[in-house]
Amino acid sequence: SGQQSSYVARGSSGYGNNVWAMDGIVITDPAAIGASPSYYDFDAFEEMQITVGGADVTVQTGGVALNMVTHRGSNKISLGGRFYVTDSKFQAKNADFVAEKKLEEPYFYGLNLINQNKDFGFNLGGPLVKDKAWLWASYGVQDIKTTTVYATRDDTLLTNYAAKLNIQIVPENRFEAFIHSGAKEKWGRSTSTANPEGLYQGGRYHFGSPIIKFQDEHMFGDALFV
Repeated sequence: SGQQSSYVARGSSGYGNNVWAMDGIVITDPAAIGASPSYYDFDAFEEMQITVGGADVTVQTGGVALNMVTHRGSNKISLGGRFYVTDSKFQAKNADFVAEKKLEEPYFYGLNLINQNKDFGFNLGGPLVKDKAWLWASYGVQDIKTTTVYATRDDTLLTNYAAKLNIQIVPENRFEAFIHSGAKEKWGRSTSTANPEGLYQGGRYHFGSPIIKFQDEHMFGDALFV
């Protein structure tokens, strides 16, 4: 649908206590507590770590904690891609049902239908300097074109970028830089009988709102880790 989803699980009565994290960094939306601050290219994730009720003290709330771990580069070059499409021709029209309902119920305007939904992207990773520096990046698009019950457009375009740089010049030190940015454009927001065309929604930045992380770890001897 191109819209945010929420979830509940054992230990949480609502999504307001949920925690969203990416590579261990909490990114929960501060303007909508318990919600995700962005949309994502799901092929960018290597694994999902989910903690429900009974979490330890490192989890700030009693709700569901979701940590999305992204891929990283390695000495082996990797390349992946995808293209999915769902077209209106794969969907029943239910024309007779709609016509009958319109006669029975004066406030029945119609059905929201799929025009064409596309999900495509690619990711690439590999060494910059073997055994010393690695780079990984991904690009993904979800192009969602649907129709409202007023037979007007309800379209969403989600564009996601991610990149990660890892450097380990000496065995005792490890540096990581990561950036993720998700852009959203929405046509047909808040449609109603008074405004069947709805509103246009876009972000402040062309490439979306960025999430940036810099991390450096160093081991001093056998007893101190910073």
